[in-house]
Amino acid sequence: TDVLCEAPSVCPPVITENHIVYGGLDGVLYVVSLSDKNTTKFKTAFNAPITAPVAIADQKIYVPCEDGYLYILNADGTTPETKVALPTQDLELWKIRNPITGPLAKPEFDWYTNYGDFGGTNANAQGLKPPLRMRWARRLEGTVKHLPVCGGGRLYTHTAEGQIIAVEQDTGRMLWRRYWPDVYLSFTSPLYIDGKLLIPQAGMKKSVMRCLDAATGDLLWEAPFTGSPSWSRQFPPVVAGNIAIYASASGEYAAQGTEKAFTFGGKPAVTEDGREVMSWIYSNDNPYYPRDHRPRIWAWDLDTGKVVWEKDFSEYGRGGNDCGIAILDGKLYYSTFFGYASSQRKRRGLPVENNGITACIDPQTGDVIWLTNKYYVTSKCTLSARDGRIYIGGYNRANEDTQDRFVWCLDATDGSLVWQSDAVTSALNVVTVGKEYIFSNALRGKGNVFDHQTGKVVNSIGHNYAC
Repeated sequence: TDVLCEAPSVCPPVITENHIVYGGLDGVLYVVSLSDKNTTKFKTAFNAPITAPVAIADQKIYVPCEDGYLYILNADGTTPETKVALPTQDLELWKIRNPITGPLAKPEFDWYTNYGDFGGTNANAQGLKPPLRMRWARRLEGTVKHLPVCGGGRLYTHTAEGQIIAVEQDTGRMLWRRYWPDVYLSFTSPLYIDGKLLIPQAGMKKSVMRCLDAATGDLLWEAPFTGSPSWSRQFPPVVAGNIAIYASASGEYAAQGTEKAFTFGGKPAVTEDGREVMSWIYSNDNPYYPRDHRPRIWAWDLDTGKVVWEKDFSEYGRGGNDCGIAILDGKLYYSTFFGYASSQRKRRGLPVENNGITACIDPQTGDVIWLTNKYYVTSKCTLSARDGRIYIGGYNRANEDTQDRFVWCLDATDGSLVWQSDAVTSALNVVTVGKEYIFSNALRGKGNVFDHQTGKVVNSIGHNYAC
């Protein structure tokens, strides 16, 4: 494979006798010479992506851009002798033309975060009944695992490759698109809050929390974090007052891990010095995590992006990427998994006391109110909170002495157990908590409906869910 130009794009290139021509997601036209491999670049006025193929005719390149302008250049990518100044007027294509209307248009019906609300309940009673009618559909150029979110009359999608796309909620009309490089398998969902959009974008080179103006897509601030939000990450940030909060892990990552437990597939890539390295997208089976992985929480000022507080829970164990956060009654709830195999951790010189923890934290200060090592998420699942209770699930077994998985219901005031569910295949992504019933998916197994008061399984759905 011969790489002629590394600039990312979603539009097909146009090949002429002497050049390859295409537009990039960074708003730049690239004209690559086939003879000497040199690249001529033309930067459009507003850095808006070029997502449609260019047209070439009569020794001219016609470049349609998402800023609403058509740019015309020479066939080699240079500007014509009679130069025209780049446009300076924003055509305001980002403005909503068709606002949502009707009884469900109020903000309380917004699905503003991946699991519906800061409690992660994954439930929003809107009275919808089948049959439902499709309002619109549009092409999506990218990979998506989690749900789009809506707020302010717009619907927002984040692709795993780093695009953030906003469309009219009522019609699906494109409003704006932004792209940042070095985002890799970042299966994270945006959060809409008070006219802002928060989105964790992560990759092996760097990981960044970005805050955008939800109306225009303009960047307001960005702040670094660490960790792998691949398909193990099940939650967006949460906000308490004016504090934005996210959880992850620090540690070393690469395209391939150094041993089976740190890989998703293929032969491990052992390091010469014996360092433990986690694959960026790693196994669903997690007996332990690399020794340098530290569970961490960051809290930023929502207006400025300045760090308000930061917490490191590595005194309790190693891990941190398989975790979850939720807000209930002004408290932050955090749960993370350290792996089910304490005996293997002991042989490796890792902390053995805890397979995981769940903590109640003051979101304004980071102070821990209570912490338990008895109940915790077991990877691939965040926690949810409603009506004074915390709900915890996961994919792995909780310890190496059992093959059973459970949903746990805890008292939010002290972390004590209210009930343990019947044994299930797994409880993936989130435990959905409605007013009357509780539901959880299972990876390649039955989804289950639980009784609110006892945790008994009252019904099952055999739909073979695959995340």
